[in-house]
Amino acid sequence: MSNTEHLRPCKPGDSNNPGSRRKPTTWSKIARLIGDEAVLDLHNGGETTRREAVLRAVYERAAEGDMRAVEFLAAREDGPPPQAPLETPSQPIQIFSFDGE
Repeated sequence: MSNTEHLRPCKPGDSNNPGSRRKPTTWSKIARLIGDEAVLDLHNGGETTRREAVLRAVYERAAEGDMRAVEFLAAREDGPPPQAPLETPSQPIQIFSFDGE
């Protein structure tokens, strides 16, 4: 008897892993719709999307030295910086010393 007899092929569009990817929420759908709206591009005089206009403004603030804008862009382009693992101290951490030590 084969170990694969109990396996069934997936239906089209079904991964059989329901937790693999969340479906977009109403909030994200609305945010995408608003982000895709056309607005007047003040730099070129043409049209652009709201999403592009906001991103352009963030880049401009970063170029002016706004560190929050720089960190925002870096986190989205390179991902958040890795955190150093916490080291377990060999001795308990002493917060107060009443003995004068």
